[in-house]
Amino acid sequence: KALGVCAQKVRRCGDAKLRAVATEACRKAENFGEFRQVVQARTGLDIEVISPTEEARLALRGCLPLLDTDTDHALVFDIGGGSTEVMWLAAEPLEAELLENGSLGNGHGARRLVLQDCISLPLGVVALSERFDGDAMANGGYERIITEVAKGLAEFDRRNGISQSIRAGKSQVLGCSGTVTTLAGVHRGLPRYDRSVIDGCHLPTDVALEVCRELLAMNQQQRAAQPCIGRDRADLVLSGSAIFEGLLHIWPCESVRVADRGVREGILLEMMQSDREARAGLGAA
Repeated sequence: KALGVCAQKVRRCGDAKLRAVATEACRKAENFGEFRQVVQARTGLDIEVISPTEEARLALRGCLPLLDTDTDHALVFDIGGGSTEVMWLAAEPLEAELLENGSLGNGHGARRLVLQDCISLPLGVVALSERFDGDAMANGGYERIITEVAKGLAEFDRRNGISQSIRAGKSQVLGCSGTVTTLAGVHRGLPRYDRSVIDGCHLPTDVALEVCRELLAMNQQQRAAQPCIGRDRADLVLSGSAIFEGLLHIWPCESVRVADRGVREGILLEMMQSDREARAGLGAA
């Protein structure tokens, strides 16, 4: 039904170009093939399942404008519904020909940020909320998630030397997920969520951790009453907060830059670039 609403909006746009992607939930689902056929028959949408690496790449593409190329490294994470993607980037000298072939770079300054490594953990807010309800979270589940996340990232951290870089102050950290935008909104006491206030802001991690623990201490009704959370996310925000704490447990930093953008914006930017290149090709012909 939800995809049917989306399809109606697309049709109202006229001759719109579209890429419809599915991530971890559909990667795991044994009946995805049947689901895809039903969706296509009822809505006309053709859903494409993308790999964890493609998901990470697109999320990163969407967030590049918020990253500072003056910093040696960048750690970007995306806490999703079924999985959590983490990307490690390094700054390299910018050469004009590197951008002409569509390689990853934001084009600002004399350097570009290049993806060095990425990992996808099968730990997301929906999947974990199904494993741990509110009572389970308050009775040890929250700490178990923190431990599980930190353990899952240990080898990724070791092979890239991320902890050392962050401790040396040579890395920036950016989070692009509903979890970090929610924590930032709760911290700022917004009467309702406002993307223009949150996207691109810097969230001190000591403050963020205080918000996480305050939410854990609340009951479901209290969390649902928070304007930036609401009833539908009252449980999801706890599992997201636990994942966030697991990331900070292994990579403690002073602040996280918050991005209300990700895979969708990455797809849009790539489609726009493809159109520009096609028009340029026609002009040259």
